Amino acid sequence: MVEHAEFDREAVVDELEQVRLVFRGLLQGANSSDLRRASAGTRWTNEQLLFHMLFGYIIVLALLRLVQLFSWLPSAVSRGFARILDATLIPFNAVNYWGSCVGALVFNHDRMGAKLDRVIKRLQRRVLVANARE
Repeated sequence: MVEHAEFDREAVVDELEQVRLVFRGLLQGANSSDLRRASAGTRWTNEQLLFHMLFGYIIVLALLRLVQLFSWLPSAVSRGFARILDATLIPFNAVNYWGSCVGALVFNHDRMGAKLDRVIKRLQRRVLVANARE
């Protein structure tokens, strides 16, 4: 039997709040030319990169359900799924890039902050609700 180490749920909630505040600061501190400028080390603009960061938190909500599902299944199912993911790396990278390019048009800098606020709130609730069930 594998024992899972305890983690400080309040610390996770606090860290998520820090992420929200830093992200909001980045949005508020950037002007239109900053957002259109190419980001260092990527092919994205700064606005597209900010969307990519936001999307990562959106994905976490879906992945939490997936992790829960896989925890009930035999480990062979997880290994098979991992092999499928590995095999789709090249198309994943293309979708990842273009998805953030398009996503930043839908959730531009004017809408990103409110969306991240909602996502962070949901993640914080999930952490605390999980705590209450234990």
